[in-house]
Order: sequence, then C-alpha cells, then structure tokens
Amino acid sequence: MDFMVNTTTERLNSTGGMALVGKILEKISFCTRTGVTKPKHPHVLKSIIGLFTQGRTRFEEIDMIRNDSFFRDSFDLRYVPAKETIRLYLEHMISERTLIDSEIETAVITLLKSTTLTPITIANRTYLPVDIDTSPMDNSKSHKEGVSRTYKQFDGYHPIFCYVGQEGYMLNTELREGKQHCQKGTPDFLKHTMDMISKLDSKAPLLFRFDGGNDSKDILSMLDKSGHFFIVKRNLRKELSEYWLAVAQGKEQSLLKMNQKRCIPEFIPEKNLHRMNLFRQ
Repeated sequence: MDFMVNTTTERLNSTGGMALVGKILEKISFCTRTGVTKPKHPHVLKSIIGLFTQGRTRFEEIDMIRNDSFFRDSFDLRYVPAKETIRLYLEHMISERTLIDSEIETAVITLLKSTTLTPITIANRTYLPVDIDTSPMDNSKSHKEGVSRTYKQFDGYHPIFCYVGQEGYMLNTELREGKQHCQKGTPDFLKHTMDMISKLDSKAPLLFRFDGGNDSKDILSMLDKSGHFFIVKRNLRKELSEYWLAVAQGKEQSLLKMNQKRCIPEFIPEKNLHRMNLFRQ
C-alpha cells in the first residue's frame, strides 16, 4: 500500500486529550469552588492529574512536558512546575491531606452524578453493582515507601478499589502496602465508601460484591446492618465444600417448593433470601 506523506506548519501535540481532562476539571469546579477552604497548591494537583491521565505514575516525568504550552493551557496553569517544585509542594501538602482528600472526593461525586450509572438485572430486579476488591501492582525493583512482597509473589503495592455501575466507574480507592492482607482496613474503607455512595442519590438498590478474602464477620455484619443487598464469595477455609453443596441444594429444594420452578443457587431471587452470603457450587 502506498502512503501519502505531507508536511505541515501546524503544531502537533501528543497530549491533545488533555484539553478534555482540563474541561472536565473546569466543569466540576476542581479547586475553584467558592465558600470552602481550597488546597493551597491547585496547580500542582492539576499537573499530577495530567500526568496520571497519561499513564505516568512518577512526578519526575513532569519534565517531559515542562515546556508543553498545550498542557499548560489545558489546565489553565500559569506555568508547568518543575519536578523539584512538585516534590517540595507534595511534602507541604501532607499537613492538608484531609482537605485534599475532601476536594478529590467532592470532584468524584460531582463527576459521577453528572453521568449515568447503568444497573444490572437479576431475576427481574434491578440493582446498582458496587464492586470492592484489592489488586496487587507490580513495582519490582522499586525502593518506594510501602513496596513489599504481595501474595502474587512480586514486590509492589496492594491497593483496594471500589467501582460502581456496569461501566465500572471508580468511586473510591486506598493505597496499601504490598504485604497487607486484603481484609485489613477494609471495614473502615467500606464505611467510608457507603458514606460516599449515599451522596450519589442512586434510585436503584445497591448490590455490594466482595471476593472470598473479605468473607469475614465484620464485613458481613456491616453489610447486613446497612440494609443493602450483597454477595460475598464464601471462603471455605477448613470447611468441607460438600457441606455447602448440600446447603445450596437444600435451599434450592425449598425455593422449588415455594415457587414451583428451579432456582439457580448462584443468585437469590426469592424475597426472603435477598441478603445472604453467596455459596457457589
């Protein structure tokens, strides 16, 4: 195939998508809301966001776009700070971490409220899925604080995430040490996540979904008291799988008698069984 190659006097930018990111920040009034205390160094936060949206995770990489006027204008910055400046201001921000966290959470809530969260349908019932799980990240050969051996047998972090809707929009996250067990700190994370979700004003009932690593008394108690629907994969530990198979089959027979139809144990369509641990055959 022949290709036509033309020259141009126009300036081409590999960071063209930053214009959209900047407009989104402008729309949700990131660090510009009136009547509230704002972070002292919004230009640093915006620069970090710009790096993250390009898939760059090290603040030192800001030097690659230091002289990029398009990046600067996209985020309405007077200048793109140097890596030394970002390091200095990030250290200063430690004292106002609560304020910054609040600003970011407000931005997330505002952004999610402006979009459509698609629910799922199970047995003719509609639920808004809320998925919470950890995901080890490979940071091998890194000497960053908190990097340690994960259960995946590599060195890295072990953060926890919360996603909502079929789209999987991220609602909440927390950076954790690689060696930290997935259950440690999760009850507090769940409580905070529930507080955030309540601000979304979702019309559909919530369906929380957890993996077996969070099959604990603390999590189940919180979910049950919350009044929300939930599915938690059973962690058998030392229990016999044959026992739980018998439980599931017995429950199936009970539902069969009441509804005169076969019910798949993996889902819970009967109204009296809408909050329970999920047992997989």
